[in-house]
Amino acid sequence: MLASPRPMRIQRSVSRFQPSTPEIQPFVFSRNIALGQRASVACVAVGGLAPFRFEWSHNDRPIINTATRHVVEVTASISALTLERVAAEDLGNYTCTVTNAHGRDSYSAALVVEGDSVVSCTAFLCNDCEGFHLQVRREQRRAHERWQNVLDA
Repeated sequence: MLASPRPMRIQRSVSRFQPSTPEIQPFVFSRNIALGQRASVACVAVGGLAPFRFEWSHNDRPIINTATRHVVEVTASISALTLERVAAEDLGNYTCTVTNAHGRDSYSAALVVEGDSVVSCTAFLCNDCEGFHLQVRREQRRAHERWQNVLDA
């Protein structure tokens, strides 16, 4: 006796596309940048729906295009930041923020330079006190070592 074939059960699944917030692909600056050299980094939106709005900031301050620091939107999902001649004031954290109709995403990368020594000064102004506090830091790096603090006044 032949067995009758079992009826096949067909399932159909329908997934509905849900628009989503942007997602930024992580980025980093090159490790061997020196003062005076060009530095460039790209911010790529790999998730979410266009149109996207890109914003760049340096140490939490919006970047304004100048002759030596400029932002270019390469495509609808890529924005590039270029520093033509890296100077001491360019060091720090750079943040790309991408916004679309559904939300936003941000990613930050630090720009550091190679060299024998860097001197940095930071002034702290205070409304409640007289004068201001000036912090001077000299750091020195030896071959194959991390930066170390050699003077803090």
